[in-house]
Amino acid sequence: MSQRSGPRHLAGTRTSALIARNRPVAVTVAILLLLVLAVAAGRAVSALASRSSSRPSVASPTTIATVPSPPETDAEAASSTVAPDSSAPATTVPGNLVGNPGFESGFSGWRPLGGARIDLTDIAHQGNFAIKLSGGSTPDPGVAYPTVTSTRAKGALYQATVWVQASAPGVTGEIHLLEYVEGQRFAIFRSGLDLRDTRWHRLRVAQLVHVKGSTLALEVVAPRLPARADLLIDDVTVRQAK
Repeated sequence: MSQRSGPRHLAGTRTSALIARNRPVAVTVAILLLLVLAVAAGRAVSALASRSSSRPSVASPTTIATVPSPPETDAEAASSTVAPDSSAPATTVPGNLVGNPGFESGFSGWRPLGGARIDLTDIAHQGNFAIKLSGGSTPDPGVAYPTVTSTRAKGALYQATVWVQASAPGVTGEIHLLEYVEGQRFAIFRSGLDLRDTRWHRLRVAQLVHVKGSTLALEVVAPRLPARADLLIDDVTVRQAK
């Protein structure tokens, strides 16, 4: 005669009791695992942030806009600009690249444009002499300094200035800074002022070099110069900007 085993419901009760006793331990282990995972994730994020911050930043390229600077004036009366500009002038290094900038050596280095008549006058902005520009065979007479300098680097910035005075209101003065490549005009930057009085005014223009080894030239022009009107020109400068 075989011996009967105990009732099945007693075995189930023992198993349930065992599971109930071990449940707090399982919960505790699960919480510890979650804490370990959270700490590991936090360290990984910190390591990535530290690695990113230690990398040197790379500046994005900046485009320099070369536009004429606003003209300055000694006059109390306001004059309107033909080519206005709100940008600040570039900081320049000493050294004027224009020889005979104040015409103290006469016309040396300069030549007329558009059949203009040029004379020396003692009505100068500074020094003893200035050029008096009168009408010529074209409506846009002027003077030119054909070889200012040979450029040494593409992207170099040059700034030119000139002081002008009209013999009567209604004269326009312009300054041109030109770039020549292999004897051909490659680029021109200009700035102008409608002179509404007879005082001295300064014109400025900036030029960004496009081709290394090109030649810079300078012109001062009186577009549509009225009959019997003159434009005085003095103290011309061209300097390389920093």
